[in-house]
Amino acid sequence: MSWPSIWHRLHCWLPVIDYFIERSKLACRCCFAETLSHSKVKEPTAFMMSRNILLTLTAIGLSLMLTGCVTAPKAPEQGLSIWDTRQDKWVEESAMVSRLTDSDYIVVGEMQLSPQLNHEFLRLLQELNDKQWLQVVALDVLQPKLNSEESTYLEQLEKQAPHLISGYKPIIEWVEETDIPLVAAAIPRDRITSLKDPAAQEWLNHEVSGVLDPDRTHELKKILNVSHPSEEKKNPATGNYLMAAQQLQDYFMARMLMALKQKTILVTRAFHARKDLGVVPYVVKSQPGARVHSVLMISSMEDREQLISTMMKMDKHYDYIWIKKPVNSPLLAPGAQEAASENQ
Repeated sequence: MSWPSIWHRLHCWLPVIDYFIERSKLACRCCFAETLSHSKVKEPTAFMMSRNILLTLTAIGLSLMLTGCVTAPKAPEQGLSIWDTRQDKWVEESAMVSRLTDSDYIVVGEMQLSPQLNHEFLRLLQELNDKQWLQVVALDVLQPKLNSEESTYLEQLEKQAPHLISGYKPIIEWVEETDIPLVAAAIPRDRITSLKDPAAQEWLNHEVSGVLDPDRTHELKKILNVSHPSEEKKNPATGNYLMAAQQLQDYFMARMLMALKQKTILVTRAFHARKDLGVVPYVVKSQPGARVHSVLMISSMEDREQLISTMMKMDKHYDYIWIKKPVNSPLLAPGAQEAASENQ
C-alpha cells in the first residue's frame, strides 16, 4: 500500500481513532482505579492491564483504518472534473488521455443522456488521434444496415433518432472528414427478437458461459428485474428474455471490438460501459490480457453531497467518471465560473 493511500485512509479514520483513544483512556482510568482497590492486585499489574486495553483498542482502530476505509470522492478542484476510480482522486484530462493511450479498447457511455459532453468527447477523440492511437470509432446509435431511403449514417440518425442528431452530428462529421473508419455498433433488431426462441437463448447461454460469475449474474438479474418489474411479474419468461437481450448486446459489441483488432473507441450506453457487467468482461474472457478502459461521461446538476453519493455508487463500475459541471454550480471553485461561461 502506498503512503498516499495510507494517508488518505488515516485521514478518513481520524474521528474513529479519536473515539478509540478517548474510550481507551476512560477504560484505563477505571481499570487502574478498580484493580488498585483490591489488595491482591499490585500497582504494576493494574498498569499492565490498563496498557493492554489501550494497545488493543488502538490496534483495532489501526486495523480498521488500513483495511476498511473507502475513500469518498471530494468535490472537484478548480478545473478538474474527471474522477480516476483506481487512484481515488480527481485528475487532469491530459492524465486520463495518457493512460487511455495504453489501452487496446476504450468503452465510453453515456453520451445519449449527456449531450452537454459532446464537445468534450469530440476533444477526446481529437487528442487520441493526435497521439496516433485512434484507429476506429464505433457508435451503438447507428444501425449496420442503411435502408433504401438512407445514403449516410447522418441521414439514418435523422430519421431514426432525431433527438440525437444535434449531439452526434459534429462527431460523425469529424470522424468522416478525418478518414477514420466509422462502425455502426448497434446489434440488428432481428437478432434481439430472435431471443424469444428458447433455442436461441440456449445457444447464447453456451456462448457467454463463464463470463459473469454467479454473484455478478445474480446482480444483473436483480437490476433487470427492478428496471422492468411489470414485465417480470406478468410473465416470468420475460425475465429470461431481458437477461438474454442484455447479454447478447454486450457479447455482440465485444466480438465486434475483437474482430476489428485495432485501437477502437466504442460509444454505448452507460450500463454497457460498466467494467463489471458490461462489454468489458466479455472482451477479457475471449481475449485474456486485453487492456480495456471504461469511461462514464455524465452531466450533473447535483450539489456537493448528492454528487459524492452518486460517485460512491458508481466508483467501482468505471475506470473514469467524467462530469460536466453546469455554470454557477456550487461545485465550481470561485473564479472558475467565468472560465466555464466562456467555454459554453
